[in-house]
Amino acid sequence: MTPTTAYIKLFLSLLFLIVDVLVLIGIRRQSILSSHPIIILNAALFTTEILKIGAQVTNEYPVEIAGRVIIDCPLSDIWAIWSLIPWFSSIYIYPILAVLHLLAIYRPVYFKMLKRKNAYVAISIVFLLSTLMTMAYVIPSCGIYYSHDFLYWAFDFNRPQVFFMEKYNYVLTV
Repeated sequence: MTPTTAYIKLFLSLLFLIVDVLVLIGIRRQSILSSHPIIILNAALFTTEILKIGAQVTNEYPVEIAGRVIIDCPLSDIWAIWSLIPWFSSIYIYPILAVLHLLAIYRPVYFKMLKRKNAYVAISIVFLLSTLMTMAYVIPSCGIYYSHDFLYWAFDFNRPQVFFMEKYNYVLTV
């Protein structure tokens, strides 16, 4: 990738970051909307997008522009956690939002009975699942390694947990 392309991606990511932050602020300022479970989950989704873009802006694009690794290895695990938890969280939030939309259409009475607490419980479960999934990528003995030189994840397929994680990621992606 050329530095010009990396600069364009960086500019667009910063633009999306600003839009996401403004939308999140707008959601939080509306007192009527901000207490509804779907809006709370959408705010969580925007927060995960902000964290994902922040991870890209702080690590991936500078590496593409400079052509070398900027973050040292001790900080690479922190970056991996910072980039993976929002990714897994956003994947888990979408099905919850889909179920809530179906509930709103087919069972509006149950949908109106949802409280703010339900959304926070769902977000807590999503965060817990995302953290557990991320730990498999960070623990050194799991057979999964992030190469900062080439910006990709390497897998040791001789370990059974890597096979499980790969298949689970395929399921989540679909």
